[in-house]
Amino acid sequence: MSDGEPINMKTTSNLSLALTIALIGASASFGDPAASTTVTVVTTDSPAPVIVVRDGFTGSHFQVLYTRNGATRVMANAMKLHNGIVIKADGMIIVPGKMNRSLHSGDWLSFDGTLTRADGGKVESLRPAD
Repeated sequence: MSDGEPINMKTTSNLSLALTIALIGASASFGDPAASTTVTVVTTDSPAPVIVVRDGFTGSHFQVLYTRNGATRVMANAMKLHNGIVIKADGMIIVPGKMNRSLHSGDWLSFDGTLTRADGGKVESLRPAD
């Protein structure tokens, strides 16, 4: 068509329809029906879980992780707390003059010696014997 020729609406709509069908057919031929994705939207009234990162040590399966100032790392060597308690990389907590403890998966030991057990939430204040 050149400038000045009248536009035939029937031809334009037929071309648009043909182009649409061609695009749908082309996109369907490239798609793999086995790889189709289904999206499921789940709504809930409960709030999203909040993860609280506290400074201290936690057992995680076969290693000890420690968090300081919000940064968590795997503990490679034993560390001594200011009150004399030593925690080893294998999770052994050495309390001078008292029975040693073990840090299990999910347990949490603060830098001040407060031990919170994952199973039942029992809290112990670990202090060396005087």
